[in-house]
Amino acid sequence: MNVRVLFPAAAMLGFLFGFTSVSVSGCGGDDCRVGSESCACTSGGACDNGLTCASMRCVKIAGGTGGAPGAGGSTGGAGGQSGGGDLALFTGTWKYVTGQSTVDCGAAGKDTSMVTGTFKLQKGVDSPLVEIEGTCTYKLDYSGNTASFRQGSMCMEVSGGASVTLIVNSGTMMVNGTNSTINIGGNVTLVRNGQTFPCSYTATATAMKISPE
Repeated sequence: MNVRVLFPAAAMLGFLFGFTSVSVSGCGGDDCRVGSESCACTSGGACDNGLTCASMRCVKIAGGTGGAPGAGGSTGGAGGQSGGGDLALFTGTWKYVTGQSTVDCGAAGKDTSMVTGTFKLQKGVDSPLVEIEGTCTYKLDYSGNTASFRQGSMCMEVSGGASVTLIVNSGTMMVNGTNSTINIGGNVTLVRNGQTFPCSYTATATAMKISPE
């Protein structure tokens, strides 16, 4: 499987639910009540207690309170922290050259996948730097030629009626000219039909800048 280094949702869903014999088909038919888990949100973006509306689906996020509509994003302390360095060293569009990611869900299964695709780094508003990859945005600080992902940065995606939430525990991107090395460590929570699967996530990749900001 080929995936993004930060957020291989479709790949994780495919391998995990294949191992656990949980259907990945979307909720359908008359038994899919609006506002219930894995089903459509109400027209106002509301869901049953304990669920969150994301991409117009009601999903359960570990540690979440539910209710209001949600979207992929990031968390982190307010205010930028930069130890010095050239922002232009990081900003621009990058393409993965090599790499792999591993999702380990214990008894539910383990999968290692290739990393492909592109991502963009640009100046942040309340952080010195942000990475935009797919629908997700992550906050970073930088010093010299190294950018560091802020601990607790997170993103959630929905696929096949299931939600996948990635929380970054640590991560760095070391830049040398137009080349970089990326290392990520974090936790993944998958939720489907009331079942929650806690997993660990690691990824290592190299990337090449293909255009400046």
